[in-house]
Amino acid sequence: MHLYICTTPRHLLFALLRSLRHPQVTSRVLFFSREFESDQERWQTNVLPNHIQFSLVPLKSFKHGLFKSPRGLKLLLDNRFNHVASEAQNNFLLRYLAKYDHNPELVSGRNLGLFVFNDRNPVSRLFIQLVETYNCIEDGEGNYINHQLSRCKRFLRKLNKKPTDRVFSENPRCKSNLVIFPEKVPLRVKSKTFPIDFLDAGKNKGLLLSFFKLTQAITTGKQSIILLTQPFRPQDLSKKLRIELYQKMAEEMYKQGFHVILKPHPRDHLKDYESVPRELTLDHKMPMEIILLGSESKPLLFSICSSTGIGFEEYCTTLKLIENDFFGAIERWSNDQDKWINAFKETLKSKKPAHH
Repeated sequence: MHLYICTTPRHLLFALLRSLRHPQVTSRVLFFSREFESDQERWQTNVLPNHIQFSLVPLKSFKHGLFKSPRGLKLLLDNRFNHVASEAQNNFLLRYLAKYDHNPELVSGRNLGLFVFNDRNPVSRLFIQLVETYNCIEDGEGNYINHQLSRCKRFLRKLNKKPTDRVFSENPRCKSNLVIFPEKVPLRVKSKTFPIDFLDAGKNKGLLLSFFKLTQAITTGKQSIILLTQPFRPQDLSKKLRIELYQKMAEEMYKQGFHVILKPHPRDHLKDYESVPRELTLDHKMPMEIILLGSESKPLLFSICSSTGIGFEEYCTTLKLIENDFFGAIERWSNDQDKWINAFKETLKSKKPAHH
């Protein structure tokens, strides 16, 4: 059995695409929801084939229940370490999960083929404790950068003779790292990195559109841009500057004759973007790739540095302000709004990233 741990709609889409590519293997897809009540009506699960089993798990109550149990609390504390849980802890977590996921087949974590999208995510790390080895699937731009850490974490990693930055899938227990651009991942994980080969929806396009309940296609003209928002760490890009940038970008797009469609990131708060001018706001919980599959035209997607749309070039054109070196761009432009906007104008004019 393959077990997929999902916390975003894009994770869910990628899990389904890979599961559909392997009909000979039973796949269990767990989606840990931050908005459980609304998410219960979000997906049409009865269209899935028999080999794919889907469960929606309320993240808040799942974590709260673990905190109330001594064994659960130990599992959460053990997330800090890289070791396999004892047989007793393994059995406890599976019994606890059964309260939310009534699947009689999920009786032993040891024999699972585990797939996670960010192996530093606390929920993913709980399930990583169940297995000797696991697999990573691309989460986004985070797969391609070296993540800077706090002074304390850098010191602790140095004591343990580890690099002072962190990269996705660096854990020795991660046996494969599946990404869209294997050549762009940090050097220390290249030997176990492989290209994703399951993004072509093919004959499953209709099934996926039905599952995500995309009933109305968007229509975009030649002068339309879908502006993708992204959440950033405040120490990298302040919230105030980020929102001002999206507002200024949209205004500049209108000046150049474009019509703006806003696609908020699933973790963004919609009210933050009330000042951003646009014709339409797309559902923030709908994966952009599903919207592309149902689109009547081939839209242009613009982002600061998102990987959204990559691998779906048949359905869209992508344009990014920053190609790869996000932290280099932060160092170059800092919190200077004029520098960011000038770089944006350069990108929009040349149709090439202003920073590589």
